Amino acid sequence: WSSSPWALFVSLRSARTERTQIMKKSDNQDSHINSAQGQALESHGNLIPHHRPNPITGELDWFVPQEIKEPADEELARLRGFEIGWTKYGFRTIRAAMIPCRLVARDANGNEYFIDTPSEIQHQRYCAIMGDEWKEQDAAKQAGRCQIPDGRGGVKRCPTRIPNPTYVPGGDMPKTLPISCIGCNYEPYKSACTIVTFSNLESSHLETGDEIPFEAVTPDLYNEADRYMRLSPAFVDFVRTRAPELVGLASMLTREYSRSDAARMLGIPTSTAGSQKQRLRKLLLEFLDNCFIP
Repeated sequence: WSSSPWALFVSLRSARTERTQIMKKSDNQDSHINSAQGQALESHGNLIPHHRPNPITGELDWFVPQEIKEPADEELARLRGFEIGWTKYGFRTIRAAMIPCRLVARDANGNEYFIDTPSEIQHQRYCAIMGDEWKEQDAAKQAGRCQIPDGRGGVKRCPTRIPNPTYVPGGDMPKTLPISCIGCNYEPYKSACTIVTFSNLESSHLETGDEIPFEAVTPDLYNEADRYMRLSPAFVDFVRTRAPELVGLASMLTREYSRSDAARMLGIPTSTAGSQKQRLRKLLLEFLDNCFIP
């Protein structure tokens, strides 16, 4: 049995090259309905649900939407009998093929087919597959939220929903309430403190009117990383002439490996690496006292 409910749909996509002529004949107008029609379906409640009662067992059957982005996707889905239509996908409304969350088996000829699967397992598979999409959509919602005080001296992202103070378990009130930016107490602060004005320090000659450019003085530590990259191989060469047995550890440490990691990679005990590191410190001081640092 396949553990993925996408197995059949993936196998259909792999056969796309064999159906090139069919795809060329498909009409883009029929397979791509514009988003306005999707919104109209949503307003009338004609969206395909992600679960529905099984007519035989009475238990819920779960379906995962596979978004249709190309005419080939819809053609392949129709060949296998998947239901196609508009459905909700988090905060998005998409045109999709509804893939059952049931387990998949193979017959003697290697053909795949769905088998009866308990509703609980279907639901687990549905949540596992949809979980990544939900996380991405939640992250997208939070990415544009303002930073507000967290009540403990720090800041936090403004939540999209807050607990409903009137919620009672078993009642008809929602557990959380959405937050709107309209009328937010922090909106005046945001407007006043998030406007950035850029300027430069160029000046104009009073007589000629020529622009005089200005360049800020480079900080002393600006090029320290470049100096380090030049000195590191020079120090390793210095160690090679004074203590060749320490070259391996010197090379690892200058590449910012820890002593324990370097010992493991060099195949020596950590205690040995520690004693060698002490010797390298003395060599480093001698190297720095006698080298020229540009």
